[in-house]
Amino acid sequence: MNIIGPVTIQGDVIESGGTKTVNNYFGEKRSKEEDTSKECQTSNGTDVFDRAKIESYVVEGHSHEVAEILIDLMTPFCGKNKPKDALLPLYCACELNWIRRLSYDVFTQSFGALAVSKTSYSEYMPKKENSNYNQEEIDRMSETITARLNEKIK
Repeated sequence: MNIIGPVTIQGDVIESGGTKTVNNYFGEKRSKEEDTSKECQTSNGTDVFDRAKIESYVVEGHSHEVAEILIDLMTPFCGKNKPKDALLPLYCACELNWIRRLSYDVFTQSFGALAVSKTSYSEYMPKKENSNYNQEEIDRMSETITARLNEKIK
C-alpha cells in the first residue's frame, strides 16, 4: 500500500475524502461503491490468489511480474459475477504465450477468489478462433498488460 498525503492507493482502488474511484484495466476512472480488495483475502489478511501456483504456470521468464499483473487486474472482480471482465487479462496472457492455458480445476486452485463457474470459464477461455471477446478488447488488454510488464522489468 502506498500512502501519498491524504490519498490511499490500494491496488487500483483510490480513496480520498470518502470518495472511492477505481482505475479500470486501461487507467480510466469509474466510480466504485465498495472496495473489493478485501474480498480477495482470507480472514487473516492473506491473498486468496495462489501467487506461487500462478508463477509456476508462466511459460518462461518474469513469472513473478506476470503473476503480479494478473492478480492486480483480476482483483477488482473478486466476489463479483463478471466472468468476461475477470478473465480477459488471463485470456490475453494465454494468447501472448505468457502463461499456459489452465484447466478449470487448476484455475480454481490458483484464482479461487474469482466467482467463475465452469461454464463461464469454458465460455471465456476457449481456443482463439472461438473467442467471445472482440478483437479490440483483446488488443487493448494485450497492450495494457505488455506495457505493465515493460514498466516492471525496466
